[in-house]
Amino acid sequence: LGMALYDALQTFQMRNDHSSALKYGELAVQYLSAADPQRSPATEYLLGRLYFRLGAVYSLRQKDHRSAVAWFDKAVPLLEKPLPPEAAADIGRHGETFVSMGVSYWEIGKREKALALTRRGVELMEQAVRQGTTDTTALAVPYGNLSAMHRQLGAAAEADKYQALAARARTTR
Repeated sequence: LGMALYDALQTFQMRNDHSSALKYGELAVQYLSAADPQRSPATEYLLGRLYFRLGAVYSLRQKDHRSAVAWFDKAVPLLEKPLPPEAAADIGRHGETFVSMGVSYWEIGKREKALALTRRGVELMEQAVRQGTTDTTALAVPYGNLSAMHRQLGAAAEADKYQALAARARTTR
């Protein structure tokens, strides 16, 4: 039932029905948490993805980064763990998750956390590129994010480095 509710969250999210997405996502959390009290690695990964999705509804659709970060705070410890074997092929998407969360942390002024999450996401995405499961062009946005973050922090050399990497990623296949 928890899995079905998680699927409902994703369906409602794609349909831009945010209130239903949140409703079914919160129910999914209840059912998934109750179904595996010992929390196997697969369940922890799924809960981390679910917490991320709930935060993403607030972040992307409602521009409410504070509420998003409340969910991301629950997601990060679970998603920082090694991927379960059944999710190993999703390493690129996993990296994108960290990059996405970094944006919300940046927006609410948690700069160091934002940088750390974005860097972690980039590392995972670079690994996916090396494995051939993600296209190099996918790195353009996270490199651009790191460039902008460093520029705002007054680290021009780091900003320029990531700006060059972003430009190269845009043109590389």
